[in-house]
Amino acid sequence: MKKISKLQINSEKLMNNDELMTLRGGYGGPGSYNCCCIGPNGWPTICGTFPDESSCSEFCGGKYWWW
Repeated sequence: MKKISKLQINSEKLMNNDELMTLRGGYGGPGSYNCCCIGPNGWPTICGTFPDESSCSEFCGGKYWWW
């Protein structure tokens, strides 16, 4: 287990790429985009579904990852 200040990350519980690909399109519907805002540490902080990429960008303040 790796410690970062007060935050502890259990590497056994991190999602791998295959699990992330399974989530792709797992919620929302046609014409919706899944979006995760990227925090100052480079990790996703909050995720949601938006009607388009620009809505995601506005919500996250420009730093995001969408699919």
